[in-house]
Amino acid sequence: RHPARRKVATPRFPTYTGAAQTCLDVADDGGVVDVVDATAALAHAGPLRSGLDRIHLANVSFDGSRVMANPFSTVTVVAEVVAAQGQRAFGSLSGPRTYLVVRVVTPEPPTPLAFTAAELRAKWFATDEGTVSFTTQMVGCSGGATVVTPADGPGVDGGVLDLHVPFSLTGAHLTDARNALSDALAQHFGVAVAAMSSVAHHVVFCLPTDVGGSWAAVGYVRHWSSMLNGEWCGTLTAQMHVIGRNFGLGSAAMGDDPYGDLTGVMGHLTLPEDPHRMCFGSAQTAHLGWHDARTHEIHFDPSFHAWTGTLVGIADAQAAAAGAVVSVAVREALGPQSHLVLGFNRRGGANSGTRAAVDQVTVTSTTVPGRDSYLEATLAAGDSYTFFNPFLGRSGMRGTVRVESIDLESTPATATITVSTPCFAVPTTDCAHLKCCPGLECRPSTLGALRCVVPPPEAAAEAVESPQSAASSGGSRPETRPHGPDQCIKRELDPCDVDAECCPVTTGNRCLPHGDSAATKRCQRIETGSASDVEVDLAKGVVEGGAAGNAAADAAPAGGAASTVVVATAGVVVLAIAVTVIVTAWNRRRRPHELPEAPVPLTVTIARKDGSKTSQV
Repeated sequence: RHPARRKVATPRFPTYTGAAQTCLDVADDGGVVDVVDATAALAHAGPLRSGLDRIHLANVSFDGSRVMANPFSTVTVVAEVVAAQGQRAFGSLSGPRTYLVVRVVTPEPPTPLAFTAAELRAKWFATDEGTVSFTTQMVGCSGGATVVTPADGPGVDGGVLDLHVPFSLTGAHLTDARNALSDALAQHFGVAVAAMSSVAHHVVFCLPTDVGGSWAAVGYVRHWSSMLNGEWCGTLTAQMHVIGRNFGLGSAAMGDDPYGDLTGVMGHLTLPEDPHRMCFGSAQTAHLGWHDARTHEIHFDPSFHAWTGTLVGIADAQAAAAGAVVSVAVREALGPQSHLVLGFNRRGGANSGTRAAVDQVTVTSTTVPGRDSYLEATLAAGDSYTFFNPFLGRSGMRGTVRVESIDLESTPATATITVSTPCFAVPTTDCAHLKCCPGLECRPSTLGALRCVVPPPEAAAEAVESPQSAASSGGSRPETRPHGPDQCIKRELDPCDVDAECCPVTTGNRCLPHGDSAATKRCQRIETGSASDVEVDLAKGVVEGGAAGNAAADAAPAGGAASTVVVATAGVVVLAIAVTVIVTAWNRRRRPHELPEAPVPLTVTIARKDGSKTSQV
């Protein structure tokens, strides 16, 4: 710190140039400094949380106004996290919050001011019926969860203060202007800059139009202060944007544009002459906690299967029926600390000026602790979006968001969506880290592997002794067994005599020879692509198709040589079916969970019965 910088009457406004600059809050006195040419050092320090993390800068020069970095500079995050310094620990963003709008008045020659104090009071704090102001907008977007209260104090009239400063801001850099104005404001109220939160939760400086060049708004993240340039001080989207920064919100991106998400106010600002009414986007609103009672959380892990529910727009939260939600948070949908937030961007009320994805479902990704969001997709009725978490299970876990319907005629309008994960009905799939379809259970087979199978009826399971139990007790297998799809008692790979013993899974199980002995039969799931039956001789690796009956090939030996399988049926056999059969045969020749040391090539030939068409894959 430099003592001269703290004098109000003679602020220092030096000029400088730098490749990069980042505003950082000085924790001890509430001032702001620019860190110049420190892009690489800041990036090396990792993600920094504005208003929360304290950092140490080494090998830098400090002129009392800014920090100058060099290639040898380092930035280290100090272990201490600022928990209750100034206005960094907001706590709940619900309830009353005080706002002070400071209209900066400089000495002669007079600098043009965009609004009078009365006009600023109307644009920020008016509550008359039919009036659109910052106050009514915050109430409409939060459903009344937050209350805008005008600050009070010496010289303050209805939340607006005319701050007359004894110096000119013409040509001043924004950081220096902000520090000088903070000092003047603290002196006006007789408090230290670091204690400004005792005056108001949020302080907005409305600056003359000739300060700091061409800019619109500056909002300090998790901080009490922000600045608006000229006519932007009366622009609703700019007001919401800078206060959103104070709340800890980041930018709303889409594509390559960090402000490209135009569904809410954290994207690009609207022009002052276009007073669009917009709320914060679904991801930002979920972070603010205003609609926690109407937020549904899905923990995306192997235990999740599907959820279907009704979404309403942010502005319709209070009028929605019981059970409807404003947003759906899919926790860790894309990986650790990487979430999806689903919302219905209904145009109307406080959100009547939304500029993109009108009346559609939005899919937005966000991370923690960073609050930046990214618009992944916008969905109309019938559309779907697939996401993937590569860190779940053995090879990742996929999920789908589908918009079942959008009803704009109901009051309020609603969108019905389904979030689901693929389920597995193929019993040859190891379901230890995957999900079985409804009606199936993940159970161990006789070989120990976990499979998706139809659980045997409890009555049948109690009435019939299992072969393993009979063998261990010295008894014999029962001579008669109940048959039929409702009386099956055998699961996949259980010993069997006839097909009716095997419980069907989707298309039905068959009792077929298994292993090297034709006399050994086990329940095996067979899928067919036509009315013809398909028989599998696993000992020889042959697939024979019912009436066609003349297809043969040698299965791959255990050593890993390539194998070719010829398939012929009364119709064209679906490739997926053939591959399922052959992979089933291959897997059962190996020990459970054993993987080949190298990839094994497998060639599948598919032919018509009359030989008119043959294809190889």
